[in-house]
Amino acid sequence: MVVLFLLGGGLRFSYLLELQRHPDFQVPLEYQQDMGFNDNTSLALAQYVRRKLSLPPIEEQFERNNVWTQKSGDYLFRPPAYTVFLATLYVVLGDNQFGVRLCQLLLGLCSACMCYLLGRHLYGLWAAIILYVFMLFYWPLVIYENALHSPVLAIFTGIVFLNSAFYWMRRTDVWRASLMGLALSVYTLTVTAMLPFLLLMPLWMLWVQHPFQKTWQSVRRTASSIVIFLIIFSVPVASVTLYNYVVSGKVVVISGIAGMTLYIGNQPGAEGYLTGSETLLDQFVPEGERHLSVDEKAARVQWPEVSALAYKTAMDHIRRNPG
Repeated sequence: MVVLFLLGGGLRFSYLLELQRHPDFQVPLEYQQDMGFNDNTSLALAQYVRRKLSLPPIEEQFERNNVWTQKSGDYLFRPPAYTVFLATLYVVLGDNQFGVRLCQLLLGLCSACMCYLLGRHLYGLWAAIILYVFMLFYWPLVIYENALHSPVLAIFTGIVFLNSAFYWMRRTDVWRASLMGLALSVYTLTVTAMLPFLLLMPLWMLWVQHPFQKTWQSVRRTASSIVIFLIIFSVPVASVTLYNYVVSGKVVVISGIAGMTLYIGNQPGAEGYLTGSETLLDQFVPEGERHLSVDEKAARVQWPEVSALAYKTAMDHIRRNPG
């Protein structure tokens, strides 16, 4: 286990050192709009926090290739957890791309260790080791741990949630239910698509406890766990919903990316494949600006209107082409 861990860590560190020799790859390139959005938004948030803490501003070490960022008057376009995570690293480390990526690859190593625990609980020792090896050496994971993008945090928070669920299974008390609620909440603030999963959790908790509910006390303990789980889950998510309403006047539970995500795979001409959103953006920029890059167009449009049209267009296309 230790040897595998060191080999996986060495693989990540060697790739990180390789990136340091190519400065152009340390910040998002022009075509990497998603990573550029994350980088710009997190850096702006970090600058704001440092001003509030009376700290000197962050000195940028690289020229940014993208201009798209979260607008102050809009609801959140993307789930906030990765933005807050990256902004925290910028507040502490400054514009230190080596330090940021080093923290992310350490997060990846932690994910591998927690996957070992998860596999051991579910299927036994050898399954745990196979999963551990996969998490340490699967190359796309290593690449994303060195990118300014949310998968590294999504994987970590998802595994934390799954482990917290099995932790509650071993002893179904209120304290462990609260940890599970917090873990799922943070996971959902990283991956908004997990929100509907909340509906299944109370049913799963009842199913887990059903064979043991022989007494009124056990029924009450399970009911208390479900209530506490839902309350703890709701507080962070409701805070984000309230923030969205205060800044934009619109009720958006977490983020407004869902319409665009649906559109990219289900727009006219997509035919089941991912297709760019530039034709949609062209409807919201003046004709004289249609020569600009997708990144520059994205920075100019009002995303609430774009997302609403994207959702409607995608749903209309799905209804007309159910196959």
